[in-house]
Amino acid sequence: MGKLLRVLVIILLLSSVVALVMAHMLFNRREVLRARVETMHRGIVRVARTLETDAPEPPAVAPTYPERDISPITAEPEPSPRTENFWRNYQPELEEVDRTLMDLSDMRQDLMTLYRIDAQGTRITDGPGTMQGVIDDLITRAGDQYNTLTATRQQLRMLREELVSIIEDYNDLRNDLRSEKATVQEVSAERDEHRASAENARRELSQANENIRELNLRIDDMEQEQLVMREENDTLQVRNQDLEELVDTLRDRVAELEGMGPADPTGDVPTGAARIDIDVGDKGTIVSADHDFMFVVIELTDVFMDELIEASVEGRLPLVDLYVERRDEDRRSFITKVRLVQINRDQNLAIGDIQVDWHQENVRPGDIVVYQ
Repeated sequence: MGKLLRVLVIILLLSSVVALVMAHMLFNRREVLRARVETMHRGIVRVARTLETDAPEPPAVAPTYPERDISPITAEPEPSPRTENFWRNYQPELEEVDRTLMDLSDMRQDLMTLYRIDAQGTRITDGPGTMQGVIDDLITRAGDQYNTLTATRQQLRMLREELVSIIEDYNDLRNDLRSEKATVQEVSAERDEHRASAENARRELSQANENIRELNLRIDDMEQEQLVMREENDTLQVRNQDLEELVDTLRDRVAELEGMGPADPTGDVPTGAARIDIDVGDKGTIVSADHDFMFVVIELTDVFMDELIEASVEGRLPLVDLYVERRDEDRRSFITKVRLVQINRDQNLAIGDIQVDWHQENVRPGDIVVYQ
């Protein structure tokens, strides 16, 4: 029994040594596999950044481009030339730049997940949330990118063929233009000769016209001088009549002034330019005001009306400026300044112009008119 136990102990010891050696070997292989997988993940993420998230879509409204005129060139205008419908197979969406690229930075966990377990405990190795799902999506986008690249190459070939055709037409047109230019130069030389002859004839005609113009100017000057003399004669006659009328008017005015008595103003009396001294105090009340035309109607006191009538000179009022105040209880506020322009003696009313430079507020009926 002791020998059997010793044999078992030796076997266990040897098994432990073998297991330790194999564990060391497996650990090294695990590190290699881990580094390889991480490198593969980084490579997949970098490759994904070179692929667009989706294929380019045709624009909602197809752009229009000018078609190439393929009608023959003639001397007659062509209102409806034939054109080549080159753009019918053109794909403008292939011109788009700065498109959105794939980014797997947030899907590293999915790349590290070989499988996921559903509610029934089944291991699912494809679809969303797994490394296979990310790779399938990457392969799909790589296929779309390849299809886009193939379509771009085909379109480049089509553009090259169209450009070659245009260059050939352009070269043929340049040869035709060279021949036409030689013809144009010959025609230009003949035209220059005819132009020189025409210029000489035009110069002779111009000289003849200049002589005729000078003669006409001389005739016009003589007629103008005659007309000026007639106008001066008419002007002198008119001035003579005006002077005679002015003399008669002055004589009538002198006679009128000699027979004029002192003025007795009644009714509406306009304002003159004379000034008088008036006692300070209230002189009337505002009856109405018009701020569109800037004037007021004032009811004057009897005393002030008599003072104005007595101070009238030759039927015209003296120049009087009055202040307008508004009195509320113990408060007095300045409103504006008015200048009398006309009075009505019968109704004790006066019209005054509002002085804009002094205007503070709008005048209201009931405001007091004061002389200061």
